[in-house]
Amino acid sequence: ITGEAGYEMDMRVATRVMVVTDPGMSASAAVATATESLERAGIDYAVFDQVSVEPTDVSFKEAIDFAVNGTFDGFLPVGGGSSIDTAKAANLYSTYPAEFLEYVNAPIGRGQASARFPEAARGGARYSRDRRRDDRRGNPASPRSLTTRG
Repeated sequence: ITGEAGYEMDMRVATRVMVVTDPGMSASAAVATATESLERAGIDYAVFDQVSVEPTDVSFKEAIDFAVNGTFDGFLPVGGGSSIDTAKAANLYSTYPAEFLEYVNAPIGRGQASARFPEAARGGARYSRDRRRDDRRGNPASPRSLTTRG
């Protein structure tokens, strides 16, 4: 799948992608394959390789800051669930800025993601092949996208 990352991001009309991984994966063949695929597709990217094995509010905030400052329009997690969860958080908060606890589930936070963004509450973005084709024709698309299914 990582070898198709460039194609998939191109189908989502992404022009700048945040590759999200952990320090142990950053030098792996999987990350190299994904970034080479993005390069072949002519898609700009930056690698965030500071994902924590068990993400915390601090690690999520670092990823969110990286995403906001990088003005990404696509997110590509490479690795396990922590990379996927971190990419989802960076995607959500950079697309819909809010106080950190706004989207954190109650009782700790206000749990607004489940009310405003039902897909986020169910575990992430989901795209059909038809949706990707629609995006390529210029129809309204999500401002951010993930290549994995949550």
